[in-house]
Amino acid sequence: MFAALLAVGTLAVAAAEPKPFHVGDEENCPLMRNNVLGVKLVGIGSVPFGEPDEIEPQYGVGLLYERTLVEMHLQAEVSAHLVSTPLGPHVPIDLVLKKPFHVSHRFEPYLGLGAVVTLALGRERFVAPGAIGSAGLFFWLRENFGLMVEGDYAIVREPAHWRQEIEGTTGPVWRF
Repeated sequence: MFAALLAVGTLAVAAAEPKPFHVGDEENCPLMRNNVLGVKLVGIGSVPFGEPDEIEPQYGVGLLYERTLVEMHLQAEVSAHLVSTPLGPHVPIDLVLKKPFHVSHRFEPYLGLGAVVTLALGRERFVAPGAIGSAGLFFWLRENFGLMVEGDYAIVREPAHWRQEIEGTTGPVWRF
């Protein structure tokens, strides 16, 4: 009797012990999909360096594509936005390398660093290079569909001055 209880108890403990992340379910785990497509709604507070009272709110929409480069460790995202500014439309194009933190099948926060190039298409036309830092979260509502929320800080060199931008983006994402 004691041996039977011990065997049942051992099986129960073994079943309750957490398995290492993704062991045995790599094929079914949605985090193992390597591509993400998304639509972003963008809000930007843009400030020229040295002129903190001149915040220019800007709004727009964008598209993103993300690809896993090193499973569980490194992703690359390319995104482009169409943003309305007082000087006319701008098209920032970002290339960001991201470190994901796979908390669960539903939550996937990340940090990223990369480059941005802004194409000004209004009255004044120019190309403005810069750098960008990102922090965000994917919240997966279903296996392949979720929402993303991201905050960015960018420094961009425009022809007359340096500009800093604080960006907030959100939108639906699909992984495949």
